[in-house]
Order: sequence, then structure tokens, then C-alpha cells
Amino acid sequence: MMLRCGKMLAFVVPLKSRRVSNDWNYVSQLFERTLRSICAQTSSEFKVIVVHHEKPAIGFSHPAVTYVPVDYPVPDRRDHPALILDKYRKRLRGFMVAREFSPSHMMPVDADDCLSRRLAAWVDENSAAPGWYFDIGYFHRDGTRRVFLRRRGFHDWCGTSRVFRTDLLALPAGDDFDDAGVAAFRPWQLTTRLAALPFPGAVYVLGRRFEGTHSRRNYWADFKENPRVVRWHARKLFDELLHSEPLTPALSAEFGVYPINDG
Repeated sequence: MMLRCGKMLAFVVPLKSRRVSNDWNYVSQLFERTLRSICAQTSSEFKVIVVHHEKPAIGFSHPAVTYVPVDYPVPDRRDHPALILDKYRKRLRGFMVAREFSPSHMMPVDADDCLSRRLAAWVDENSAAPGWYFDIGYFHRDGTRRVFLRRRGFHDWCGTSRVFRTDLLALPAGDDFDDAGVAAFRPWQLTTRLAALPFPGAVYVLGRRFEGTHSRRNYWADFKENPRVVRWHARKLFDELLHSEPLTPALSAEFGVYPINDG
């Protein structure tokens, strides 16, 4: 049975710990830009759940934002599977807290990406739909003034690329879960039940100094584990160089992308 939920979209943002960050100031600025981007929605029917170890000191606040502190073990920054588990724990906790606001839909958001300001209004107008995946979206290398529009398969590259109707997520009934529950919770497997969003939904931000979301590694670490991954990075860089376009004022306004001055 479908849950009785309001016409509202809950964004869930898992944030990496300061203790696994190379540059916490930069991570905080990326997060603040993401938060500003989310909160620029044209509809007020949204909530933002931020799950964190340490709360960043940023210059932005919004009444729709709820911060959820956790005391999960902080992973070793060199342990990629542990970093992934930390992200997934926080994401699941965020979904469970978001459920208290009775949203019709939920969306996981990486703490460095930027979103279309039209998403909450779209959910408000289509609240009975199972959800959407972002077939179209932008790539942006932080520190540049250019973007690359991927016209197909954006959701295969970016984690900020799906909106799920709440009742489809099959969240745990209680407040607690173990690592097995985290591993079993795979919302991306619902993609076949979703429709393609008819407009670009997000900007996948490639951060500097190997910062950004806490599941990303540097290229050398990827290459040592799987040399074929270099083709993935090379293809992405080739697309950016050959097909990129200027970051226009209209795109900046739509997605909230602005330069970060971190010295």
C-alpha cells in the first residue's frame, strides 16, 4: 500500500568526516554551495537532511535544513570500502529521519554536487509518480568556468541522479540498523521502475585535491587496483575537453554553481 505522504521532496546529504578530509575548509565550502543550490528550489515543498560527524561552520542557513549528528566509527581515509560504508550508513540514516516529515519522494545528494532548482516543483506536480533517474546532466570541474552536458546515461556516472517515491524504498521499520541492513539497502536497483527526468537534474562536480564526496579516490589509487579504470577517467576528460561549453549566467542560476575562493 502506498504511504500517505505530502507532495514534498526530501533531499538527503551524507557528509564526510573532517577526520578523513584533506582540506576541511574546502569540503565545507563545497557543501555550502550544494546546500545553497538545494535550497534555491522554486517550490517551498522540500526538506534537507544533512547527516554528519562534524557540523561545518558555514555562512548559510535555511529553515528547511535539519542536521543529524552521528557517532559511527570514522573510517580510515585509506580504506575505500569503509568510506563507502560510512556514506551508505549516513544516507540510510538520513532517509529514516526524512521519513518523519512524510515526504512523497526522497533523493540522495552528494555533498559537493549541485541541483536544478526545478526538482521540488516537479515532484509537487507529479507526486504520484514512482520517481525519476537523471539521464541528462552536467559535469563541472571545480575551478573552471565550463560545463559538459552528458545527454545520455548521466545516472551511470553520478550518485546525485535519482528521485524515489518514499514507499518504494522499503526502509527499516525501526530506528536502528546494522551493517548488513546497510548493505542490503540498494535503492539504485529501483531505477527500472523510474522514468527519465525530462530536463537536466544535476551538476556532477569534480572537486580539487581529491576532495568532494567521501567515496571518491584519487586516480592513482584507482589505477593500482584496476588499470582499466584509467579508460573511464580518460573518456571523461576527453568529453570535457572536446564538448564542454561555457558556464553561463543562466546555468549558474539554474544549478547554483559559483566559483569557490579557497585560497
